[in-house]
Amino acid sequence: MRVILSYDISSSKQQKLHKECKKYLIQIHESVFEGNISIKKINRLKDFIGRNINCEMDSVVIYYACGPDSFARESIGRAVQSDMLFI
Repeated sequence: MRVILSYDISSSKQQKLHKECKKYLIQIHESVFEGNISIKKINRLKDFIGRNINCEMDSVVIYYACGPDSFARESIGRAVQSDMLFI
């Protein structure tokens, strides 16, 4: 599946999360990654994220490609408000 992952986390955890994301995805911006990833690997990455962020302060958003012009969004950590769920 095709995903885009973006994070906004405390600086003390950024390097660790950055390194883990690079195992599975391609970096396209400072804290934004994209790529094709299996369900098994995205679940492994989400488990890592859940264990290594402060869910009250940090935020990770994953967009899943649902078709040629739409995405589904999943948030991990603090809620991120967005009016745009489909692009």
